[in-house]
Amino acid sequence: VTEVAMGDEWSTGGSPVDVTVSAGETCAYALIENTFVPGCLEITKVVDWGCVVPDESQEFTVNVTGPEGYFASLTFGYDGDTKTLLNLTPGEYFITEEDPGCDWTVDINSSPVMVNPGEFCAAVTVTNTYQPVAIGDYVWNDLNANGIQDAGELGIPGVTVELYQCGDATPVSTTTTDANGYYLFDCLKSGDYYVTFILPEGGWVFSPQDQGMDDALDSDADRATGMTICTSLECGETDLTWDAGMYMPGEEWCGLTIGFWKNNVGKFIGNKKNGRQVSDKFFNDIDEKTFFDDIYDCGSWDDVYKRLAKFDASSAEEKAIAQMFAMKLTSAYSEGGVVYFVDYSRYPYDSDCYEILTAASDYLGANPMYVQDLWSYVMDLYDDGDYSEAQELADCINNYKWGCEDYDENGMLCIDDSCTATSNDELAYIALS
Repeated sequence: VTEVAMGDEWSTGGSPVDVTVSAGETCAYALIENTFVPGCLEITKVVDWGCVVPDESQEFTVNVTGPEGYFASLTFGYDGDTKTLLNLTPGEYFITEEDPGCDWTVDINSSPVMVNPGEFCAAVTVTNTYQPVAIGDYVWNDLNANGIQDAGELGIPGVTVELYQCGDATPVSTTTTDANGYYLFDCLKSGDYYVTFILPEGGWVFSPQDQGMDDALDSDADRATGMTICTSLECGETDLTWDAGMYMPGEEWCGLTIGFWKNNVGKFIGNKKNGRQVSDKFFNDIDEKTFFDDIYDCGSWDDVYKRLAKFDASSAEEKAIAQMFAMKLTSAYSEGGVVYFVDYSRYPYDSDCYEILTAASDYLGANPMYVQDLWSYVMDLYDDGDYSEAQELADCINNYKWGCEDYDENGMLCIDDSCTATSNDELAYIALS
């Protein structure tokens, strides 16, 4: 008597065996014994936290499926472990892990795995590696104070930068910018963060916030607090778009005197360090009566000169022209591919200007408003004889651009309410006198 092989998971005893069957006798007997030989499977969980501090509440779930509908679910903690499954039917087993989230990579070194009968367990390693996030990256000397990183503007070294989790007033980390103005906070867990830039000593101020259309080239620091808005970082993200522009008011628009304007109108606009020049002269030799046609073309200025030569402070038209001239200087200063725009919702100083810019936004159907569109609106007001409206709107646009309230009695631009203001109209007139 022999037994057909039942597989490696069974051991057989008492077979084959010979028996004699005689006529007329009771049945002969043969004893065959089968013993099940199970297998086992060791699953090792490796958790690599890398440079971040482990979170002791973190759990991972590994599932195992196998022959005859076998299923097991194993839970591992933040520091990993090894667990053994016993008495398994030999055969092919599949190992999967429930999604731990995008902050983790998952590596299973062998699946499916063959479990054989006997004492030697099959082995599988499941490795999870945490993907930290990072945030940066640049603080620069904004020579033209336009809030946009222009060619030739260099980084500022040694600036203190603080990292916070949103809703928490205690810094997560503090660093300083390197020799080229760059900073980086890395090895961070996923979460919501914001950055605070600390102005260096010596009179630095922050550049206008969120200018232009390229978020990687603007200044993100609030001008009053140095704080950025909150941003969410996850899934191993590295966000290098959080920058801050700074400048010295004494060297820029807020420190230029009437004498500077008088000496330089028509030939040189801007900071002497960066050499920015207006593309056209402000006047020509022919008796051309055209007002400014294009926001980027300084156009024919002799008509403006003639009007301002007879400047009458009581004339709404003359005041509008003076303010529009100041607005033209603004646009000339922003030449060279720099297109700035006005977002009235962030207007920092004057509630009256807020209302005026809101009305302009409603008229144009846009916010932020590109300055060339605002220029067209101002020209429409002027052409319609609405001189006061044109003057007020141009005044608010000029104030917004500088980030300055007005001019003091010495022709210095004010950055707060502490000085005795002189109107932009008077400055534009004096500059041409």
